[in-house]
Amino acid sequence: MNNMQADVFASSSLALNPTTLGSATTRYYAEIVINDEPINWLANTIENAISDSSFRDPKPIDIKAGKIEIHSISEAFKAAAIVAIGARVYQVSGMPTRFDKKNFEYIALFGPILGTYGVYHDATEAYDIVPSLGTTLKGKLQDLGCIDKGMFVVPEWYSEVMYIFRRYHLMTGYGLPKETTTDDPSIFKVTVEDDRVIGRSAVGVREVLIACLVSSSKLTDLFGAYRTLYTGLHTVRTTIENIGLKALHDLQ
Repeated sequence: MNNMQADVFASSSLALNPTTLGSATTRYYAEIVINDEPINWLANTIENAISDSSFRDPKPIDIKAGKIEIHSISEAFKAAAIVAIGARVYQVSGMPTRFDKKNFEYIALFGPILGTYGVYHDATEAYDIVPSLGTTLKGKLQDLGCIDKGMFVVPEWYSEVMYIFRRYHLMTGYGLPKETTTDDPSIFKVTVEDDRVIGRSAVGVREVLIACLVSSSKLTDLFGAYRTLYTGLHTVRTTIENIGLKALHDLQ
């Protein structure tokens, strides 16, 4: 083809007005998963730091949390993490709840995670991504007594666990984030699979570390294949443990 020949397909006489395909999916659900091993690293780090600071083991704990028995700081930490993440998923997805969101107490360390997960709306492509309750997370919440007739409730034992944390100077925060939406879909473009953090390209360190702890299911129908390997979970263990240490203050 002669390079000087005009491109007959670059027609200026055809006016296009692209719109979203009427049959296109407009709502995607991303199941939220709490990754047990990294949460264990955090929980054990905090319990050990409390023990080291007082030169003795923390006082024994005996709490009946629904079907679960809590006997240690680490067990209490993991249970509280499940409750906080569950509360946020219920809040942003519009599922029925029966608790005071403004005064809801949670481990402050989880504040950034709670704020990151929200409903993402893409106005250009006309679709929403909604965090949803996966089967595993729902089962854990039921075992902890957080679901009553389909509604999320804060179980009675939870306030006792929060008091224990405050007593040992583990920082807590109050009030779920008011915003239930997010402007950034990055957190939905990264997930954990076979102890590896994988996703789409150009996801930041913050999203990768959050996904190590709490991740969403893959949205391959929307984003395509997750072809980027970011890290293995065990590679970031030290980083996650250091994050746990920063959650503590005034330990003497």
